[in-house]
Amino acid sequence: MSGWQELWQQSFTKIYHSSEPGIIETIVEYPQEMAKGYRRFIRLRSGIILEINDYVCENDFALELVLYKHWCTEFVFSISRDSLRCDGHHLVSGENYLATGGYSQGRSIFRAKERCLEVNIYIDFSIAKAFFDGQIEVLPKDLRLIVEDNYEQPYLPSQKTTSAMQLALQQILNCPYQGLTKQMYLESKALELVALQLQPMIMVNQTLQKQRELKSDDIDCINQAKVILLQNLHNPPSLLALARQVRLNERKLKEGFRQVFGTTVFGYLHNYRMEQARSLLAEKLMSITAVAHAVGYKNLGDFSTAFRKKFGISPKAYQKLM
Repeated sequence: MSGWQELWQQSFTKIYHSSEPGIIETIVEYPQEMAKGYRRFIRLRSGIILEINDYVCENDFALELVLYKHWCTEFVFSISRDSLRCDGHHLVSGENYLATGGYSQGRSIFRAKERCLEVNIYIDFSIAKAFFDGQIEVLPKDLRLIVEDNYEQPYLPSQKTTSAMQLALQQILNCPYQGLTKQMYLESKALELVALQLQPMIMVNQTLQKQRELKSDDIDCINQAKVILLQNLHNPPSLLALARQVRLNERKLKEGFRQVFGTTVFGYLHNYRMEQARSLLAEKLMSITAVAHAVGYKNLGDFSTAFRKKFGISPKAYQKLM
């Protein structure tokens, strides 16, 4: 066994348990020769564990990870990390992915002097199945195989962490509560992250299923309608005018738009405006008034009301938090 492998194994002997009442938390400290930092494991409920990794390695090193039986679905969110996963994928900050929880045989490379900050959520396969009881068919095939513990590969491809996920991650890292309230709060945020990670996969799967029911010409017209909407954020056409522009009747446009995009025509426009606003606010390069105008709102009050209703937080508070 190499020196790094020995230090890795040694880290599991330096375990501390939180004395905070009402919460079960275990802290694993890394040997200082290897890294400065820790891994925190918080049991949210039976079968669900939240892990927070926060450490800086002293040197570049590689670990040979050994295969052991997977027991859960793992939701991984990299906040600050630059490493090579054991399947050869280069994981960078701001990415997330799903895995069959547990190590798979291979090499993982860690970089020196770079902070690793990562939030992982482990959900027992039996709990994950219960979430989708009677609705497993809504999941794409690869995700369904992971939940059912039949997936042959250790990971699904990584995807970009959205601003909504970033907000939930920061709320986890800066949890303001203690004890039982802390556990309840962290569980709600962990499940929110899971929902945000699964939602686009489920939507894509549903869209593909629905698109099979539409003619290709109709889908082209509906996609053209979407482009027209986004090109006219400040002055979108009426539903009738939009239908005429793409040569569909109003009913077919409404029904087809919902089938392809999972929402109404103007529901899609609203969601797009809100997501654009959230992205601009996170960049902190524009005032809130400028952001409101950029996404098509003439009245700041209307924008603030719509943003709070969508995300549960005011634009000003969101910008300060990011």
